[in-house]
Amino acid sequence: MAVFNSCLKFLLIVSLSLASINMNFASSRRLLDTPAAPPPFLSIPPIPPLPPLPKATVPPLPSAALPPLPPMPTLPRATLPPLPSAPALPKATLPTLPPLPTMPLPTFPFSSPPPSK
Repeated sequence: MAVFNSCLKFLLIVSLSLASINMNFASSRRLLDTPAAPPPFLSIPPIPPLPPLPKATVPPLPSAALPPLPPMPTLPRATLPPLPSAPALPKATLPTLPPLPTMPLPTFPFSSPPPSK
């Protein structure tokens, strides 16, 4: 029964492939039989060129010289008071940590003896 199903599926795939090949050949023959497309025609007339716009007239700039700037006044230098000196802080001593307790590692039972060295 399984052989029959696989054979049926194979025949179905082959027949669909051959049918699509025939359709491709038929559509290409139909495309070759169609007459050539007519040349495109202009449906919109060209836009006439715009007339030149008049140039904007700008009044001339005044030619009078600007008065000179007054000299910068000299400002007194700001002096900052000296920074106060901070007293030296004593070095903090760290307390010693107690030793960590040593705990034996648990042993796991092996189903076979451990390998010898």
